[in-house]
Amino acid sequence: MGFHIEDIEKISTLMKLNFSQEEMEKLHCELNHIINEFNNMVEKKEFNNIDMDKRKRKTTILRKDEVENYTERERLFQNTRNIKDNHIVIPNIIEEI
Repeated sequence: MGFHIEDIEKISTLMKLNFSQEEMEKLHCELNHIINEFNNMVEKKEFNNIDMDKRKRKTTILRKDEVENYTERERLFQNTRNIKDNHIVIPNIIEEI
């Protein structure tokens, strides 16, 4: 199983991305290469040596979330184009089907 150019065209349309034919062909080759590499790993069972207990460890490298009030509203809105009622207005990206 692999990707066909038609699959990439359909996905890019749904994601509202525009690719040239050359970009589409490159993406097609890259995605098929990824799929083939994954299939080779599955066939060789290269994933059997993965220590599944690692995922159970509860260590994190991230800082603890702490709620803080942000008081620099002017600085926040400094680089925005459209502000309404102290909110940043962005264009709609989801269309109704």
